[in-house]
Amino acid sequence: MTADQIIEGILGKEGGYVNNPNDKGGPTRWGITQTTARAYGYSGDMKALPRDTAKAIYLSQYWTEPKFDRVAELSPVIAQELCDTGVNMGPRVVRGVDISKVPSVIKEEWK
Repeated sequence: MTADQIIEGILGKEGGYVNNPNDKGGPTRWGITQTTARAYGYSGDMKALPRDTAKAIYLSQYWTEPKFDRVAELSPVIAQELCDTGVNMGPRVVRGVDISKVPSVIKEEWK
């Protein structure tokens, strides 16, 4: 499974635009909050956030920055789960994963 396939799957689950007043994330499209979109340089209306922009944000923030691309070289399944968990819980949570719980062959490559 490639990064593109993983991110396309996430985009499919996250879907379109929402602005739920009970969600502190505020306006969100494709699962990308307005705050995150702005941090990545998007200045337009969140209702119009292009899918490709969301995909680029996911690739950067939830795949490359936490080094899941390196995990995927050894286990695409684990990388997919880490990426998806990062989307749902925040990338900082996943970056703090206790790698002692990850098989030793992956730990060596992830350093």
